[in-house]
Amino acid sequence: MKYTVIQEEERIDVSITRTGEQYGCQFDLQQLDIQLIAQNGNEWIVDLGQGPERMVVAQIGERTEIFVRKQRVVATVYDTRKLALRMMDFAGGNEVVSPMTGRVVSVAVESGNTVEKGDVVVIVEAMKMENPMKAPRSGVVSEVCVNVGDVVDVNAVLIKLEDEA
Repeated sequence: MKYTVIQEEERIDVSITRTGEQYGCQFDLQQLDIQLIAQNGNEWIVDLGQGPERMVVAQIGERTEIFVRKQRVVATVYDTRKLALRMMDFAGGNEVVSPMTGRVVSVAVESGNTVEKGDVVVIVEAMKMENPMKAPRSGVVSEVCVNVGDVVDVNAVLIKLEDEA
């Protein structure tokens, strides 16, 4: 599983693999192996390579707090796909771009249609999930750049917008 962790405004990409009770965590280029010994709700007994120790994980909305070795670590953890979709809400400009590689399963607009900011204009399927692509602003669709069934890459232009006349 891939996640993006934002801690104190620093972005860290994390990849987690699991084999039984052994977790492998890669933080950018650092590898951390965690052996899960026991778990009771949000309290875990883990071995980080120096013997068993207690770790408490508290999930508060999207924020995760971890208490380990008498330290408190606070971070916001995002599924990489959800972060890409969330970042679309802050986008502007004249294009709707795909934040992920996937297959176009629906195109809801045609050239000449008027759209409002936040209207779903295209749906891209990635990892068996349908992801709505929204208009970053209000305007008129000047060009539809994809068709149903097309495979698109990250940052592929899906729809172009122009100002209303």
